[in-house]
Amino acid sequence: MSSWITAIISGCLTTGIFSVFVHAITQLCGAAFAVGFAVLCALHQKGRIHVEFFLAAIVLTILCMLSSEVNIAPQPSTIHLLACYGALAGLAGTNSDYSPYAQRTIIVTNLILVTLVFAQTLNSGVIQTWNVTGIGSGANLVAAQINMTLPLIALMALQATGFRRFLLTLYSLAGGFAVVCVGSRNGIGSLAIMLVLFGLFNHKKIAVITTIILSLLLAFLDEVMQNSLILDILVRFRFARFEAKNTRSLIWSISEEYIMKSPWFGVGPGKAGDILAVIDVKHAHSNYVQIALECGLPAALIFCLIMGMLLKLPAIAILKNREAFILSLSVVGYFLYSLTDNPIHHPQATLLLVVCVHEARRVLQLTDSRYCSPQLSPFHSPSTSGRYVSGYPTASSS
Repeated sequence: MSSWITAIISGCLTTGIFSVFVHAITQLCGAAFAVGFAVLCALHQKGRIHVEFFLAAIVLTILCMLSSEVNIAPQPSTIHLLACYGALAGLAGTNSDYSPYAQRTIIVTNLILVTLVFAQTLNSGVIQTWNVTGIGSGANLVAAQINMTLPLIALMALQATGFRRFLLTLYSLAGGFAVVCVGSRNGIGSLAIMLVLFGLFNHKKIAVITTIILSLLLAFLDEVMQNSLILDILVRFRFARFEAKNTRSLIWSISEEYIMKSPWFGVGPGKAGDILAVIDVKHAHSNYVQIALECGLPAALIFCLIMGMLLKLPAIAILKNREAFILSLSVVGYFLYSLTDNPIHHPQATLLLVVCVHEARRVLQLTDSRYCSPQLSPFHSPSTSGRYVSGYPTASSS
């Protein structure tokens, strides 16, 4: 019961519900929950700590403070960025006993976001870009977070049987449709890539069909674009006939100019918005460019190393464990989103990444273990015995 209560609170943080009252609660408490998760793992006798993530987060916070001091940055902006970078320390912790909390946080987050999207879509009466928005964040982050939660829902559907499997499969499809309803190009594109990866390594028929469809679409793109219905859909979701007021290439070229002027410590926390205000843009639309612009190239390099270590999860899971690979698609979803937006500025998104990474890493670790605590479902607490194959229980043993 306590893990459900904590998970509900965490879900309210990851979805930004507390921003209705005070946005700072979402940011600071999101960071506190992420760091606290790693600390609890460190203090627990079954906990496992990946020191490299702790060190990377500490180095980033130090670079942030140095940048703030050198550039005389506003104190609120510095505190915000310290919370953003500090939250990455949560990626250091793993503990199988905390798996129920992690899984339930993912489920609660998914339920809230999918409900939010469908409610706004029904209210507007049309599926179109910019009809949906998040609470304390933009619509793009909503789509990205749904993408990050879908792998666990899909895995639950694969492991279920009978009518429960049907319901979970239906709900997984509803989650994917919610991403479409948001109308985020990054979200829809990331979902498509995740589905292809899911098919390639889990269902050969789905992979073959998806590959054939994509190949045919590319081969007959001109003919497809002549269809008025398809063209209307593409225009509605800004895939066609859309001219951005400020393209990302323009944003990144302006950012690059200032990065080259201050390569070591950047322009300072919170000052990126002042620089990009000339083109009416608030941030650099990329985690990597944003970090380099605010805190310098060394900080951006540290973050790149963090993402590289995280992307090792799906790379290793491909060869070892199907369940771990499915769960690690959450990392892929976050990575794809971080290329064109800045989730690093949302500690609540980092908290969701922490619990998603925990689950993928936990299952991967169980692959190399013979005896572990059985985890029958996201709604059962681990017990003290059980034999595992590919990280999931097949039979109990005394």
